[in-house]
This record gives sequence, C-alpha cells and structure tokens, in this order.
Amino acid sequence: MRSLRRSAVVTAFKSRTDPHNGFFISTVSELDKWPKPKNRPYLPTDSKVTLALARIGTRLTDTPDDKQEGLVNWGFAAADAGILAYLDPDLPAAPLPYPDRPLS
Repeated sequence: MRSLRRSAVVTAFKSRTDPHNGFFISTVSELDKWPKPKNRPYLPTDSKVTLALARIGTRLTDTPDDKQEGLVNWGFAAADAGILAYLDPDLPAAPLPYPDRPLS
C-alpha cells in the first residue's frame, strides 16, 4: 500500500496536467542520484550514514537522542536538497539543526 501511495505522489509531480509542484523524499533517498544544483552544493551526506538512519524503526519513543537527532538532520538535509533541486535554486545554505550529528 505504501508503495502505491508513493507511486501516486511521484506520478502526480511528474504529470504536466497535475497542478501540484513538489518532490518526494524518503529516508532511503540518495542525493548523489539527484540533479546537481547550480548555485551551491547539497549539505554534506554520506549514504552509509543516511542508509543506517533509514533502518531505524518508525516508533521513536525509545530511540536514543543521537539517532533521533541524526534523523532530524537527515530530514533537514533531504528537504534542503529537494527545495534546492526542484523549487528554489537560490536557496541559501543553512546549518543542520544538530551540528554535532554530521551526516558525512
């Protein structure tokens, strides 16, 4: 079911007749396969780090702070990349919310 919803969202974003504008991010997104931005690089990420974060279960109540902070940083970096690649190529860089939890 989840893959059907994801497919519907991606199809809508690609459709010339759908009025929505956006991009799809998941915890397994690989930014090195995304379009390269023209005005600044994506925030630094390492796929080994981000894929390890993607394996964390969705029930976060018992997740240690360092893992939760890593997930927040990954979500921030992925959203930043999506906005930069698909919506606003002039988006200024911003620091990660948890700078002590680098993704690279």
